[in-house]
Amino acid sequence: MNGLNYAMKSRIRQCSEWLLYGLTLLGLCSAAAPAWADCSLTNVGIKPLPELGLGSYKGYPVGLYPNYANNRPPAHLAAGLNIATNQIQPLNGMGDPDSGTNGAIVLLSIGMSNTTDEWASLGTSTFKALADADPSKNPKLVIVDGAQGGQASTDWTNFNSTT
Repeated sequence: MNGLNYAMKSRIRQCSEWLLYGLTLLGLCSAAAPAWADCSLTNVGIKPLPELGLGSYKGYPVGLYPNYANNRPPAHLAAGLNIATNQIQPLNGMGDPDSGTNGAIVLLSIGMSNTTDEWASLGTSTFKALADADPSKNPKLVIVDGAQGGQASTDWTNFNSTT
């Protein structure tokens, strides 16, 4: 019993020391002024490239498309609409066109943990949740989160990786 009393007193003393350290640290932290983020550092005065109009960036014309344009060139728009309306179609499990009950159009994400976070796993405001709730979404469209959380970028470039 004497050894047990000694062990208990020793453990109580150790816990008391940790409690004292914790309270001291808490006191030091609460005595310091609260550290607020300096949001003035988030804007360094650089405009997004599409907003530079007829300007240039490092000597190159800006815009999302050639000749300072931020709108799709008409031929580009027509080609994209043609692909969307005439070439994308529901396929069955064998890869054959099937506009019946077995066909689906699949939109698949591929990436690492940040991809799966944005795509599907961070709650109700993720891409998949928002897209699935959109009434204008094609009922044949199936959105699949194929990204893998917890994988390092080096795994994606290693041929022998299981990623």
